[in-house]
Order: sequence, then C-alpha cells, then structure tokens
Amino acid sequence: EICAGHIKLLPCEYNYTPHGSITGESDDPLVIHYAGIKYWKHYSHYRIYADLSWDELHARHKTEHRVAGYIGTKNQYAMMTASAKSLLANTRMDRIYFLTEDDEFPYELPECITVMNVSEQKYFDPSGPNYHSTFSYMPMLRAAYPDMFPQYDILLSIDNDTIVEQDISGLFEIDMSNYYYAAALEARPGRKVQQPYFNTGVMLMNIEKMRNDGIDRKTIDLLNANHYLNDSQDALCETCTDHILMISPAYNACMFTAPTDHVIIRHFAGSHKPYMKQFADLYDKPWDEILGSAGEKQ
Repeated sequence: EICAGHIKLLPCEYNYTPHGSITGESDDPLVIHYAGIKYWKHYSHYRIYADLSWDELHARHKTEHRVAGYIGTKNQYAMMTASAKSLLANTRMDRIYFLTEDDEFPYELPECITVMNVSEQKYFDPSGPNYHSTFSYMPMLRAAYPDMFPQYDILLSIDNDTIVEQDISGLFEIDMSNYYYAAALEARPGRKVQQPYFNTGVMLMNIEKMRNDGIDRKTIDLLNANHYLNDSQDALCETCTDHILMISPAYNACMFTAPTDHVIIRHFAGSHKPYMKQFADLYDKPWDEILGSAGEKQ
C-alpha cells in the first residue's frame, strides 16, 4: 500500500508457487515458493517408511479381503514403493498390485506385491481425447479395475504419492453395498465442476457392484469419447455421482481436500514432490558444498 506506484514487477519465474499458482504459471521456475502447505515438514514421515527393509515390516495375517492397487510409471516407482511400505507397516494387507509399463520392477518386492505390465491394455483408444493427456492413459485404468480384477469384490485404489500414517483397517469395514466407491470430497478453489466432486487419489471401490451395473464400461466409453481435465476422476464422479460415499479427508489429506488435523493418509498431490529423496538431498549437503557449487556456477 505504501509503495504503490513504485514496485517493480518481476517475472513469476522468480517466485513460482506450484500449489495454487498464486503468482502465475511458469514452465522454467528459478525460485519455487511453497506458499501455504509446507510439505517438506512431513519429510520425516516419508523417511520412516522409505528406510525400512521389507524384512523389517511385520508379518501380516491373512484377511482374505484387503487388496490395494497402485498405478505408476518409471519415474514414480520409488514413490510407489515407499507408499506400499507405509501401507504394509500400518495395515494388514493380502495383496497389493503395482500396475506398470514394464515386466521387471527395479526394486526388491515381497511376495504380497504383484507387478502387472499394463502396456498392452485393451480399454482405451490411443487416438482418444485423454490417452496422451498430462496423466497419460495409466490413471484411466482405475475405471477398468472391475474387469481387470474379476476375482475381487472390494479394492483400495491409492495414488503412488501417498504415505499411510495409521492403520486403515477401518476403511475395509465400511458397508459398501449401495456405493460404487468411497472417497473424500474435493474443494478446489476456482474449479467449475459438477458438485459434489470427489478426489479419487484414495478410493475404496466396490468393483463387484460397478461390474454388475456396467459402470466400468460406461466410464470407459466416456473416457474414449470426451476430453476431461482430470480424466478418470472427472468421469468417475460423473458416472457414479449418486452412489459415492463421502469419507473423512483424514484418509486423503492433500491440498485439494478439506484441511484436517487428523491425518491417516497423507497425499502429496500436485506436480512437485518435495518429500522425495532427490529433493531432500539438495538440502542435506553441508553449507560449504552448497555455497561452493553456487560459486562455481557464477
């Protein structure tokens, strides 16, 4: 207010805010400003699980109905592994599926995790409006889960950029008889979307009901015919709108859902994942090394 008329406007590259784009969009930011949510404060939570060996995870009793599915591309394999470790460390699970585009997974995995190569998927047309979107066809496979997993009735669909901080057994006790899936309500400021609108980053799916009611086929057809900003999330909110059970944002605590002090699953939504090791390594170096490398660049 005091300096009005004497403020020099800098390009947003010098103060790019990835969460909310307060200062505008930038393809090549020079300074990233994590205004609002300080995700790196939760880095310790990630390390707890990332540093565990599989042998350190407790042996789990069979429950015969706890199944989870992750989807990830090559640059997301480390995140997917860390999330699965956090899930197994807190909750007994029977089977976890990693949906990838490779036959070989670069990290050692326990027997309870099955890697599925989905590169030859049959559900989505390569010439379709969402196939080559920012997210690629991979996340759209969530709509095909009822057909891909005919042996299961209930499946937990969970994004690979999540950390499970507490036991989520309670999710599997929810009566899903009349619902296609359960998810947390999304409230994105400025978004003009059909309400209610749900974030499908953590989603307990009644794939038996979806299969029996043809919801999977209906959603796949929509995705092959119409462009969506958030592909399968938008389409699933549209096809399942009257049969979605709203759960607490504690199960999907992210920048898009309601603020919550009680976090059960933390979801690092957005393009920047500062909790990952490659981000932390930048700040784990000694000051002398950081300053020295900066001096060399100059």
